[in-house]
Amino acid sequence: MFIRASIQKKKTQTEYKTFRLVESFRTERGPRQRTVLNLGAGFDLPEAQWKELANRIEEIITRQEPIFTYAPEVERLARKYVRRIIKQGGCDVEYLIRAGKLAAGRESEYSPDYQMVDVNSTENEEARSVGAEHVVLKTIKELGLDEKLSEMGFSRPWRDVAIGVIAGRLINPSSELATRLVVEVQERHR
Repeated sequence: MFIRASIQKKKTQTEYKTFRLVESFRTERGPRQRTVLNLGAGFDLPEAQWKELANRIEEIITRQEPIFTYAPEVERLARKYVRRIIKQGGCDVEYLIRAGKLAAGRESEYSPDYQMVDVNSTENEEARSVGAEHVVLKTIKELGLDEKLSEMGFSRPWRDVAIGVIAGRLINPSSELATRLVVEVQERHR
């Protein structure tokens, strides 16, 4: 999901922006997009937080627990818009109820779904760690190393690459070639 701004014209030829929450999906004839929710012209969240909001809305609808906490305003708006989506039938509420992700008659709240899993029988492919990278990034920010790199004249992309190399060497102190390959793979997955 993502948020799209579009320019509309009134009959008086004055222009104004409206905002929509849009979802991409695949069909037999190729990828398509549909509007999940019209956010209106009064949507005033800064553009830098649009992706966070869209991600959080999708997490709530699909019942994914967030890894990191979101800004209070993003969380508040996400919950507000999810209630509107469910009320307007923008997501398949019947499917969510049948799948046990929503309690019948309580569309505005989710009930927990606990399952027993034999951890010895699970398998995973292409597992990626998050913990070590998060700790290293927090440490770099607390030490002010990212700001220091900016002061030294690093542009944002080069600063991010430098931080990636530093993190790579701290997490897995292997050869420079192996670290470079890890950083390249991480950059491709952004």
